[in-house]
Amino acid sequence: MNLTVKPINEKDAGLQLAAIDEEAADEIGLSAGEPTRLVNEGSDTFGRVCFGYPDHNGTGIVRIDDHLRDEIDASIDDQI
Repeated sequence: MNLTVKPINEKDAGLQLAAIDEEAADEIGLSAGEPTRLVNEGSDTFGRVCFGYPDHNGTGIVRIDDHLRDEIDASIDDQI
């Protein structure tokens, strides 16, 4: 499943979180707190799943900080 990259809230930056749309997380079988592999064009890293912000349910958004984006060479609005 592809998710659209958005920035994470500043208070969550640096925590290795991947705030995933809860409906998308359910669809791919992810639970809060478990590690998930983030992949973009051959680069990958891991983030810890937390559910996204309630207003993003059903949008296919994953919010990650700039460190995780750099690790997978992804920019805001990229599909990963």
